[in-house]
Amino acid sequence: MMAFDPTTHPHRRYNPLTGEWVLVSPHRTKRPWQGKVETPPQQARPEYDPACYLCPGNQRAGKGKNPKYKTTHVFTNDFAALLPNVPKVALPPESLLRSTSVRGTSRVICFSPRHDLTLPEMSIKAIRKVVDVWADQTEELGEQYRWVQVFENKGEMMGASNPHPHGQIWAGDFLPNIVATEDHQQRLYYEKNKRPLLLDYAELEHEQKERIVVENADWLAVVPYWAVWPFEILLLPRQHVQRLPDLRLRQRKSLAAILQALLIRYDNLFEIAFPYSMGWHGAPFDDDNHDHWQLHAHFYPPLLRSATVRKFMVGYEMLAEAQRDITPEQAAQRLRDVPGVHYKRIIKKRKWTKEELLAAGFKQYSRKKQLILARYLPASESPKVIKTDWDTLIAEAGYVICYEVGKDVPLKSSIDDYTHWPVRPDIFQRDYDDWDDDTWEATPAQQQLLSKGCKPYYKSASVWGKYLTEAVYTHTLESVEPVEVPPGAWLVISQQGEVWSASDEDFRSRYEVTS
Repeated sequence: MMAFDPTTHPHRRYNPLTGEWVLVSPHRTKRPWQGKVETPPQQARPEYDPACYLCPGNQRAGKGKNPKYKTTHVFTNDFAALLPNVPKVALPPESLLRSTSVRGTSRVICFSPRHDLTLPEMSIKAIRKVVDVWADQTEELGEQYRWVQVFENKGEMMGASNPHPHGQIWAGDFLPNIVATEDHQQRLYYEKNKRPLLLDYAELEHEQKERIVVENADWLAVVPYWAVWPFEILLLPRQHVQRLPDLRLRQRKSLAAILQALLIRYDNLFEIAFPYSMGWHGAPFDDDNHDHWQLHAHFYPPLLRSATVRKFMVGYEMLAEAQRDITPEQAAQRLRDVPGVHYKRIIKKRKWTKEELLAAGFKQYSRKKQLILARYLPASESPKVIKTDWDTLIAEAGYVICYEVGKDVPLKSSIDDYTHWPVRPDIFQRDYDDWDDDTWEATPAQQQLLSKGCKPYYKSASVWGKYLTEAVYTHTLESVEPVEVPPGAWLVISQQGEVWSASDEDFRSRYEVTS
């Protein structure tokens, strides 16, 4: 009889926060998809949109006009779901048809005056301002209402009515269903264990690691063991905290940092503005004892396998119980594996036009005719790790290792002590020519390389180059991760769009501006 394998066999997982179960069907991840294909989110937006009713200085959709705000801005929703002045109606006795009036308010929070900046593209300092506003608004509204719900719907797919990055804050004099369930489940656990459920869970996840996406000293973001949505996240403090206003200054700063790190990975997964609904749950504002409560945030993103295929909660999910395909452990691994630098900040190989390169400050340079000694990397030396000043490159078998050994370079103990770099074989054949100077006489250092199987070449291709005054990130052909290229270096782009970097000394010694 075969052994049970949770990575391939269907099974159910229990959610102690809701008391519900979720069906996990990992064997379905490769099923073909001929269903609805979503339109990827719009990528380019202006910094300011005169038609946007959330941009600074613009007329709002309802009444009023936005001030020319410079940072995070909050106002009462012109189309509020909850209203403060509603006649009070007593809850009727038990019957099949029951209703009661509710009082509350709804506010909008514009994260930034920039129409084009989502949270992962904002600085940690700017995100910290959002965190402070969340906390301040929660404290202020908690003085009047039992429940304060901070949330964000990001993207058209999640029902956002305006593309300007914003969230909402709803407050009411009642405890909503989902929160009431979480309150009940946390209370039961606390009565039995004398510890908050989510504090114990955070410690367990910190020990096991396999579902953690990002963490720091104060917070951890996990794909919860019981996750329903494909890339769902539960964001947890690592200390006992009941509400957003209770966060200390250090915890607020580290919260801003982990939010940026998490949301960058969301965006990088499919290289889009990743849609989601998120919100904070903290202890209600009433006279009950809430020692059982632990602050936390839920992130519910709908995308499943690409930027155009989403998860639908239909059929079985609506009529029986929640179901997912990819396991939470697999989802966490995928999010961990993407770069920690936002994809919009990484300069990668692509087709560049002359006009955009010139507009970005690049100039065209031709290669000086200089001797390069090169050899093909044998399988016995593969993979070969080559470290430059700010990059780590991996050369596989068949790559060409190029050595720059001028006539003044002294003999060294190993050929790896000479300046060298890897080149993919197809690029080498395209950009390098056989050395054709019959007067060349090899120096002792060059003789050493020739004895190791190197042959003489020179590079003939022209490039685009830009001297950097501020750091950029690149993802070169051989880089394992995006690397930061510091100010004072050169960013180089080939005619075919490949990207690499060079020190100022190396670039100036090899290239000259094209007249």
